Parts: sequence; structure tokens; C-alpha cells
Amino acid sequence: ERTDRVLKGGLKIYTTFDKTLQGYAEDATTKAKPQMGADWISSLVSIDPGTGAVKAMVSGQDYAVNQTNYATTSCTNCGNQTGSTFKVITLAAALANGYSPNDTVDGSSPCEVAHDADGVPLPGSTTNDEEGSGTYDLWGATSGSVNCAFVRLSTSVGLGKVIDMAHKMGISKQNLDKVLTLTLGVFPQNTETMADVMATVANNGVHHTPYVVQKIVFPDGKVIDTSTPGDTAMAPDVAACEQNVLHGVVT
Repeated sequence: ERTDRVLKGGLKIYTTFDKTLQGYAEDATTKAKPQMGADWISSLVSIDPGTGAVKAMVSGQDYAVNQTNYATTSCTNCGNQTGSTFKVITLAAALANGYSPNDTVDGSSPCEVAHDADGVPLPGSTTNDEEGSGTYDLWGATSGSVNCAFVRLSTSVGLGKVIDMAHKMGISKQNLDKVLTLTLGVFPQNTETMADVMATVANNGVHHTPYVVQKIVFPDGKVIDTSTPGDTAMAPDVAACEQNVLHGVVT
């Protein structure tokens, strides 16, 4: 019955995709592959921050080569590590819990922390992948993407608070754990999820679940609008502060 309704029911289904933006996305990912190597997989998702509407999506490799959709796959071990992109979430958690961009943190490497602010034991150690050591304010730690600074920041805030913020910003996959390197993006996520996280910051702290069907019109004229209201992940002033700090990464 469901198949008949979709294929034979006279429905008009309107997607959120923008043909022009989709063309740009395909062009950008295609051009990226030769620069990175033949085995490189380039996935892209573009989301309207104000609504959650997905405007463009590239899944990865050609479907004839690989049927995995790296943009949206949700299996437990699929996707790729997010790397330093996850630091955006740690920064949001810190700012939402009263930290200031002017606060300082030790960025020296290697780094190990016995336990986080909530007493969670954290075995192991890690290092900076980039140059840098000493003390940083959060402006400098973010613009330099200093691993050990963010490890110490995340454990000072409390890894539970960082994970809670991650869920508010769009990470629904329950594979996050309280480990020393959480902030370094060791847990895989798909491309859409991380675009969703960034859209939440861009939308002044309001999170919208991504969607690809804008509306459905039935033969009798009934219309189903699939857009949904957003949820507040962080206060507007926190989001504005984070936007300001993240400008330093670009400049």
C-alpha cells in the first residue's frame, strides 16, 4: 500500500534541494579528488541554518564504485573521525558553562589528565599534532587548534557536559564516550551530522533537524509541510561569542 501510494498515488513531492547549489557541490567534490589522491572520498552537505533544509548533498564516491552514502550513513561504525571539527562542540560547551574566550589553558604537549571535572577517570595521554606549547587564551587555542589545550578544556568543563552539548547540536548517534581524546574527534560521524552541528552555531544557537522533503501535496489538495520548529541548543549570546572566536580560525 505504501509503495502504491508513492508510485501511483498522484503525489507531488517537493524536495529542499537547490539545483544550482547541488551543481556547485558536485563540482567542488569532483575537483577535490585529483588533489587528494585516487582513493580520496569527498562528501559534502549544505544546510540552510535557519530551517534545517538540505540544499545540496554529495555522498562520496560514485555509486557504481561504492554504495555507502558517507553523507548520511548512520550505522555504528560508519563515517569518519571528525578530527578537530569536534572542538567546535567543546568550545560551545565551555562558553555555555561560563567560560570566557579570555580564559587561559595549558597547551603544552604531551598531555594527560587523571580525571575530568566530574571525577571520571581518564587513562592514557595524547599530544599536539601542530606546533605550539605553553599557555593560550581560548582565542589562540581555537585559532591554532591546539590539541592539548582542548583536551584540558574539555576535562575542565566535564566530558558529560561536552557530550550533552554534542547531542543538542545534532549528534544523535550514541557512540560518544567519556575518553581523554573525545574533543579530538575520535568517534566517527557522517557529513550531514557535522554540517548540522555547524548550522546550529550559525543559527544563533537554534538547532533544526536536517530534512530533504519540503512538502507533499496529495491529489485532493491536502498539503503536508515537513519543516519543524527548532530547539535551543545554546543561548544566542553564547552562539555569537563562538562565531566571533571561530573567525580567528579563518583569519
